[in-house]
Amino acid sequence: NYFLRVGLGQYQICPEIHNRCHFTRMNLFDQKWVVQPEVSLTLCRNVLYYFSEENQRKLVKRIWHQTAENGFLVTSNTETLRNMGSPWIMIAPAIYQKVV
Repeated sequence: NYFLRVGLGQYQICPEIHNRCHFTRMNLFDQKWVVQPEVSLTLCRNVLYYFSEENQRKLVKRIWHQTAENGFLVTSNTETLRNMGSPWIMIAPAIYQKVV
């Protein structure tokens, strides 16, 4: 209902939802993030493997604290939060939910 198919296995957010979203690029390790108090969805695809395990843990924890209850974190299929001791619940490969 909220996505338009734009190719084989590819989707785009429908305009009604896109207009309600805030998209931004930022340095993930800046002291202060310029984002709304709680985020519903963070797309962090093909990012984690560029960082050390320690920085991966820090980043995943920081995203957790910035995420609204029942919000989501999406990584790539090649990245996993397994063995990080993170509170995220995997609901599908590369899709995690904050369940409190």
